[in-house]
Amino acid sequence: MPERDKILIIDDEEFVLASLRRVLSSNRCEIVTVTGGTEALKLINADDFAVIICDQNMPDMKGQDVLSQAALIKPDTIRIMLTADSDVSVAINSINVGHVHNFILKPWDNKLLKQLVHDAVDRYKLVLENKRLHKLTQDQYNQIQKDLVIGSKIQEELLFGDIPQSLKGLSVHVDTTPSKMINGDFFDFVVYNDTIIDVLVGDVMGKGIPAALVGASLKSQFSRFAKSNFYGISIPIDDTDARWPEIADILGNMEAEISIKLQDLEIFSTLFLCRIDIFEHTLTYVDCGSTKPIHYRCKQKETAVLEGENFPLGMVTQDRFVEKCASVDHNDLIIFYSDGVTEARSSDGECFGVDRLRELVGKHHTLSPGELSSKIKFSVEEFAGGCYSQDDFTLVIVRME
Repeated sequence: MPERDKILIIDDEEFVLASLRRVLSSNRCEIVTVTGGTEALKLINADDFAVIICDQNMPDMKGQDVLSQAALIKPDTIRIMLTADSDVSVAINSINVGHVHNFILKPWDNKLLKQLVHDAVDRYKLVLENKRLHKLTQDQYNQIQKDLVIGSKIQEELLFGDIPQSLKGLSVHVDTTPSKMINGDFFDFVVYNDTIIDVLVGDVMGKGIPAALVGASLKSQFSRFAKSNFYGISIPIDDTDARWPEIADILGNMEAEISIKLQDLEIFSTLFLCRIDIFEHTLTYVDCGSTKPIHYRCKQKETAVLEGENFPLGMVTQDRFVEKCASVDHNDLIIFYSDGVTEARSSDGECFGVDRLRELVGKHHTLSPGELSSKIKFSVEEFAGGCYSQDDFTLVIVRME
């Protein structure tokens, strides 16, 4: 049998208590009666009551004072004032001092009284249920936040490659800000020898944990195929005579491994993979529907965009990936960015855009990659009124030295 809700009735007249007990007694409720406010407050401190019905005029305490203290002790309990005084000031004081929910005049109508108390019990139970659900939601939210913190730490290991720090002739800076603590942007670097490096920057459709999982898988596949030759034999990274795969073949192997799976999941990823040859001053790249990197050519004092003609991975099955080439020279910059940079919007809905980014790079091209990244990030935030777009924000800046 479920536990019955308790109703506390306070009145200094025994016949009133007996009458109220008779009217309100039911299988649903347990009736507790006391004849004074002092005793009632002891009970309220010790037990939980759904409803308190209190007389206004009692020898030891005024009803409004009892209910006022009850509101402090058990604020969820529904409080009802019972009085024979029809003076409006009594009702007002009951509300303002006693914080009562209802006001009943003696003599009462039994039917209306039963309905009032019935509704008060339901209201009390609803308040408790709302508090339970709120606590449950808060506990779940706190757990999700903990999981996201752990996830973001894992993401640093799985999605973000080690940034080259001591490669002569090249400096690299990366800045990434997820839109939901965990992001779908990913990047990686493979250094083959002292002069050749591959740079991969990708963005998975969507946000949060699902996008991060797909990004981690793509990055893993890239690392697998970039560091092995066509026969699946590992290549020592420090072996300058080693034969490494072309970047189009790396992507071809990645697509053969994962593209069908992505199509089944109805998810795809844009990618930009480029190989920089520091000695030969060349940049070979494959663009798979990515945002178009900006190439600042220092000698010409102009910017250009690097773009190709391949579909994103997982969108369609591709027979081959088309490579393109560009020359790079001393002090040239290559800026890779996610759509969180160019699609940041101002208060009137205007996008930051590629042209504004190109102008910013041209104006501040003498800054170091880290300083330029900070300048771009500040400009985007200022443009968007103090916040970034709803997309993940990633910048990878490479300078030829």
